[in-house]
Amino acid sequence: MKKLIFLICIAALVTQFAVSQEQFADPASPTSASTYGRFGNDIDLFFSVNDWAALDISKWFGFLRMEPIELDNDWEAGLAIKFEKFYLGFYYYGTFFSGTLPNTKETTHDETGTSVTGVPLAAFRALYGITRNNNFGLLFGIGDHGIKFTINSALKTIDIPIVTAPAGYDPGSTGTALTEEANFYYRSREDSVTPKLQWGTTKDMQIGRFTTRPSASVALTVGFDEEEYGDFEDLYGNKIERDNVESFSGNHIIPVLGFDTGAVSFFKGDWGLLSFGVSDEFGVMINGEGDPDNKDGKGEGTVAWRNILTPYAVFEYQASDHFKLAAKLNVPLSFGGEGDNNYFSVGAQEDKVIKGGTDGLTGYPTLEAGFQLLGSLYDSITGKTTILSRFVLNWGIKANLPNYTNQGTYTENPTKNGDNTSSVVYTTDKKKEWSTQQIVQTITAGLSFYITEKAILDAGVDISASETTPGDYDAKFKATISVKY
Repeated sequence: MKKLIFLICIAALVTQFAVSQEQFADPASPTSASTYGRFGNDIDLFFSVNDWAALDISKWFGFLRMEPIELDNDWEAGLAIKFEKFYLGFYYYGTFFSGTLPNTKETTHDETGTSVTGVPLAAFRALYGITRNNNFGLLFGIGDHGIKFTINSALKTIDIPIVTAPAGYDPGSTGTALTEEANFYYRSREDSVTPKLQWGTTKDMQIGRFTTRPSASVALTVGFDEEEYGDFEDLYGNKIERDNVESFSGNHIIPVLGFDTGAVSFFKGDWGLLSFGVSDEFGVMINGEGDPDNKDGKGEGTVAWRNILTPYAVFEYQASDHFKLAAKLNVPLSFGGEGDNNYFSVGAQEDKVIKGGTDGLTGYPTLEAGFQLLGSLYDSITGKTTILSRFVLNWGIKANLPNYTNQGTYTENPTKNGDNTSSVVYTTDKKKEWSTQQIVQTITAGLSFYITEKAILDAGVDISASETTPGDYDAKFKATISVKY
C-alpha cells in the first residue's frame, strides 16, 4: 500500500511536468495562507531553502492541491525524496488555460467575423486574453545548504481573425479613428520566461550575539511584447492605407537580485518573542526595439530601475498549549526611476516603472496577524479523547497602513503632424502625498484535519477587498492533501 501511494504521487507530479512547464512563489499551505505565513505545516517546509531539513521524513513526502476545475484550471503539486547524502524537492504550479476573449459587451460574433464598437482593441489587453502560466522548480539540499532553481513561463494571447469596425472607430487608441468601415485582424502576445536561482542555509548563522538564517537569489526575466493590426480592407476587399494605427513589437530583460536576512530574535520572555529582519529586491528593466509613442515610453534603449527595501518585525506568542498567535509588520521602502522620472515611497510601488508608465500599482505597509486554535482544547476541558484533537482552526487578518509617495512624474504626450512624424511634449508634475486605502484588506480562515500523523487534509478561504469594485469583496478557496513516509 505504501509503495502504491508513493507511485501515485510520482505519477501525479510527472504528469504535471510532462503536460507543461505570477512571478514564481514558494508553495504555501492553506494553514500558512490563512495565517499569513505565521504558522504552517510540511508543505511550507519541503521547498524552502532555509527549512527543508526540518521536514521529518524517512523516505518521501508529496502533496496535491485540489480546486474546482472552473477556477482558472490551476494545478499545484510537490514531491520530496530524501537520500542518504542529499535531498531533492520538486514543485509545480500553473494554469494550463484560463481567461476569455472580449465578451458581447464589446463585440458581436457572427459568421462574418467580429463587429466591434466603443472600446479600442488595444484596451482589451488589460481585461481579456488566454493565459498559460507555469512554474516549476527543483530544490537540492545538502549539508546545511539549500539550492533552488525555478522557472516561470507566462504567455497571454488574443487572436481575433476578422474584425469588422465601423467608421469612427479607433482600433489602436491612437487618437485618430477609421474614416470608413473596414475589416482587419488583431493579434496580441505577451510572453516571458524567468529562471531564478536561490540559496539559503538551514543552520543558524552567528552574528555577534544574534543568530539568523539568510537567503539570497538572482533572477532574469526575458520578455516579448507584440500587438499587430493587419490587412485593413474596405467592405469590397480593397486595401486601406492606415498610417495612424501602428503595430508594435518589443522585448525586454529584467535582471533582479534579492536577499533576506531572515528573522533575527532580539527579545524573548514570558510575553513572547520579538524578531526583526530586512529583505531587499533590486531590478532593472532594459527595453529593446519598439514604438515609444504607442507603449508609454517602452521603446528602444529605455532603462528603468526599482529597489524595494523591506524592514519587518515579527511577534510570536503562545498563550497556552492550545492557542497561539503571531503578527508581522512589513514597511516596504521603494525607490525607482527612468531617466528624470524618479520616485520614493513608503509602500512597494512594484510595477510603477518596471511595467511602464507612471501609474503602477500602489502598495502599502501592512500588518498581518495569524491565530491558531487546537481542537485538543476540548479534550483538555472534558478529559476525554475525541476526534476534535485531530483538528486545528486557523484564521488571520491583514490591515493596510498609510502610504507616502514622493514622485516626479514626466508624462509623454505624443502628437502627429502633417508629414506623419511624431513629436513628444513632456509635462512635469511633482507629487508628495500620504494616502490610505481600505484598512482591513483581507480576512482569512482555515481548518486542518490530521488524518494520521503522516497525512494532513488542509483547507482555507480568504475574503479580500475587490481590486476592481470598491466596497466589494472576492473570495478564494484552497485545499490540499499531503502524505509523507
